[in-house]
Amino acid sequence: MSSVNEEDAPKQNFRQPEYGFDVISGRFLLGQEAIDAHVEIGGHPADIHELSELLLTDELDNLPANHYNERRSKRLSKEECIVYGKWLLNIIALEDKVLNGMVLSRAHKIGLGPNKDYLVQPRLFDSLANFYIAIDAHGTMQNKLFDTWGIDDFVNYVSRIGRELGRKPTQVDINARSKESPQNPSSHIIGYRGLQLRKILELAGWPDTYSMSVDDHISHGVRFMFANNGLPPAQKSWDFLSKHKKGPSAAIIRYKFIDGFSEFKGKVIEAYVAEKARLEHDRKEKLSAIQAILDGSVRSTIPVEIFKGVTNDDELILRYAKYLVLDDLFPESLNGTKIGICTGRTQKAIERGFVGAIREKDGTITEADIEVSAVSLGVLDDISPPDTSYMETLRLPEEFLSPRRIRLTVLDS
Repeated sequence: MSSVNEEDAPKQNFRQPEYGFDVISGRFLLGQEAIDAHVEIGGHPADIHELSELLLTDELDNLPANHYNERRSKRLSKEECIVYGKWLLNIIALEDKVLNGMVLSRAHKIGLGPNKDYLVQPRLFDSLANFYIAIDAHGTMQNKLFDTWGIDDFVNYVSRIGRELGRKPTQVDINARSKESPQNPSSHIIGYRGLQLRKILELAGWPDTYSMSVDDHISHGVRFMFANNGLPPAQKSWDFLSKHKKGPSAAIIRYKFIDGFSEFKGKVIEAYVAEKARLEHDRKEKLSAIQAILDGSVRSTIPVEIFKGVTNDDELILRYAKYLVLDDLFPESLNGTKIGICTGRTQKAIERGFVGAIREKDGTITEADIEVSAVSLGVLDDISPPDTSYMETLRLPEEFLSPRRIRLTVLDS
């Protein structure tokens, strides 16, 4: 199959037709009609993969380089490589992913275009970085800059943009910031990290109101109460937040709940009280466990050294939680190493933070591994507290928080 030329390259602002590839016959199928015709003459639907999906998974990785040996991409000029790169970039963008070396290798393996070695020839681009610049692949070279970013970092970043703009940031806003500086992640980077921009915006206080379930509405209400010192939901408040793109309107609540806003309010208050009690109980249990370690009344694998010089309860709990996770991930490591990371005294911990220091010690451990460990130990909220950007986003202006209304809050009841 010949490489994609400029006439075949889809225009950037339109949804491409479906591209399929039969992994058995090695046939490239352009559009649904071609796919249907291929099935009619004997192709099996299970062997046909969406091209973007195939390029983003490891299905091709174990095949020898010459598996589809009848496919050889022709020698391309620099201009043709740019056309090909932009076309391939658009294919990947459909899945909100970024172009990288692995995608280029897989595309070459099935005969779509040149491999990495071809592109980095001095007469062409000399490096992949230059190739990415030439095809306007914003975010591709940034991946490693954000390897240590957790979800909270992305939420805080998006929150900051929203505060500066005075409104809910859009994908266009985020990508515009990315073009201004390589230190700013693009929406592609967010997708590359396995996150959804919609979810990031929701955690930052701008929920996707159209897809919210009843439980989502209640959770949003609980977050609102935490952000406003226990102030219960009110129709006026909900319409205010809706007007500023920070939540659903009171009308949507009345539609979603059988008994209208009063039912919603009651369920939110009940959930808020339960969550507040859970957090307080959890905190007391952890402080009690820490005290038992400090006074030696229980045998523990947690060394008392991690608490040395700490007088703040929050810091005590944070170090306790971090050490539990470190001990789970590195059971054979020396205590000194774990103490250094836990207390933030090592250079790696100072420079890269808790997650970054763990991944620096063992690159095979992913952020997901750390999260699973923390969840199993019941300390996820301690080592990675729920983002509190919604405190600013959902906090009402002073006119909503009169002394009389504050006295009526659940917090004071």
